Amino acid sequence: MGFFSNSDPGLTPPAEELAPVSYDRLKSVLESHEWNYSQQEDGALVANWDHAHHFFLIFGESDEMCAIRGIWSKKLTNPERFSELLLHINEWNKTKLFPKAYLLDDDEPSATVGFECVIDYEFGVTEKQLDLLVRQTLVTGHQLCEQLDGAFPDAVSQIEEPKEQS
Repeated sequence: MGFFSNSDPGLTPPAEELAPVSYDRLKSVLESHEWNYSQQEDGALVANWDHAHHFFLIFGESDEMCAIRGIWSKKLTNPERFSELLLHINEWNKTKLFPKAYLLDDDEPSATVGFECVIDYEFGVTEKQLDLLVRQTLVTGHQLCEQLDGAFPDAVSQIEEPKEQS
């Protein structure tokens, strides 16, 4: 009599296997979309698109953590606008689930924005889940950077080389 008791097992697709997250699996996702990337000596993957530099990292006691970090490809050079940038970041974080955005500043009188999505895959991840993480983080990170470009059109300049934030 239960609502679910009449389900036909033949209609249920087989479950995907969970497997540990790895750089090879991340490379497979990027390659499946024909996205260019490079691999650093420590294994991290780096990819650059119009608005951001992205780092794909695996870490943790058992290499179970997967982080996709991005850095806006521009920087704000007018310190008087840093508070406006912070307000923009805070509004993003209040209205969006991910990626988490934060202010990155350096020794120069400038600031840029970092963003990231970090997931614990201690029990493994399916191919579809990993693909979804990569696509969604890149798409929403791109949206954040487009918003920043629109909010700060004349107050930004290109960053020469991205530096990974740990």
